[in-house]
Amino acid sequence: MADQFLDGLIHFPRAIGRLLRRPFVLMAFHKNGRPRGWLRRRIPASRSSGQRIQTQQGAPSWAEFFDAEWYDKRYPDVSESGLAPIEHFIRQGAAEFRDPNPAFDTDWYPRAYPDIAGAGVAPMEHFVRFGAAEGRLPFRGFDLYLQAIGSAHGSNLEAYRQYLAQRPQPGLPRTVWGAAADAEIRCLKEPSFDGELALFVTYSPDGWLKPHVRHYVDSLRREGIAVVLIVSTDMGWKFRNSDLVSSVDGLFVRQNKGFDFAAWAHVLQLHPETREATILFLINDSLIGPIDQTKVAEILRRIRASKADVIGLTENRERGWHLQSYFLAFKPRALHSTAFVSFIERIVCYEDKLDVIADYELRFATDFKRAGLDCEPIFRAPDARNPTTHHWKQLIDSGFPFVKAELFQDAEFNADDGPHFLSAMGFDIRLAERSPADLEPADAEPP
Repeated sequence: MADQFLDGLIHFPRAIGRLLRRPFVLMAFHKNGRPRGWLRRRIPASRSSGQRIQTQQGAPSWAEFFDAEWYDKRYPDVSESGLAPIEHFIRQGAAEFRDPNPAFDTDWYPRAYPDIAGAGVAPMEHFVRFGAAEGRLPFRGFDLYLQAIGSAHGSNLEAYRQYLAQRPQPGLPRTVWGAAADAEIRCLKEPSFDGELALFVTYSPDGWLKPHVRHYVDSLRREGIAVVLIVSTDMGWKFRNSDLVSSVDGLFVRQNKGFDFAAWAHVLQLHPETREATILFLINDSLIGPIDQTKVAEILRRIRASKADVIGLTENRERGWHLQSYFLAFKPRALHSTAFVSFIERIVCYEDKLDVIADYELRFATDFKRAGLDCEPIFRAPDARNPTTHHWKQLIDSGFPFVKAELFQDAEFNADDGPHFLSAMGFDIRLAERSPADLEPADAEPP
């Protein structure tokens, strides 16, 4: 009876623990429901509350995917236990929701697939024996890798093996170039603002500003938002739009490292006073528009009137609920929170965009909500698909004045006469179809 009680207590739901607020629960368990070390050491390691690690002739079916060296380094108490890493995982690690390698999220997997609860096996074993063949993911964001390699079979063990072989730190950044502030940066105009501020990141591979960016920036400034433009470029300091200085409220040219999150973090670290904005907008150039200035004004009215701390234009449930990061608004309570400051400080320059998405975009809103911040979208997602690519017409009908730039490279979008649809609404298609150099004077020279 005592053993059954302990087993049940170990896996007591986190939500109930929060509800009860019992001192023993708070002392004995972490917020994620895992027992604290002092209690874990007093519980027989063989108990797994129904999660069995099945073996054949002593070798687990998933043994090839267990990273003993990583596991030992990730959990320092393993070496203190006197058990080999895989033995520790079998006897107690799986029951404590520890990860067997950096490319499998033991805590996330059963939450993403609650129907596996009755399988009676640990998450890793379920994935290897059943989940991979059923198209289930080992961690949030693995589908991006499948898309990148063009897998026609969804999540499968062969793709998983390939992922592990190619990535020294799978599921975590493969390569971290450095901290956000390690990139070279040059300030061409010091930030100046009094009220609302947008940090607008754009990528300029050839030194020219993308055609739609100036239109977007002008639209924001017409609504009273100061815009600090951060140009990420591979061209050193050969930024060719020197005339732009008078059209923005701050201008940085930054070495192209770490994508938009690192660029935002870099400027926020250099200029912490930007967190004093009445609303801080983090924006990138992946949207083309706006199509209608009155719709921009309405969106901003809704953002300003919102009681939420963090607002995104759209939510997405495609890889777990999150706010899409192309347009985010942070109110003062968020900007001065420990959660926001810590998030900005830990941003690094990942070399792989998939790592940026998986580690930052997919997680930040959930982490902020756990920290007590209210996060909400302006436009709700009608289903689990990305609304900006699968429901772009519905979004426009709902008052969304933008189109994702990537759609113009999509065969289905063009086959459905998407450009004509936008043109009929008065949108200047040139902004999406022509290269930056095409819209510059013929005799333009780099500064």
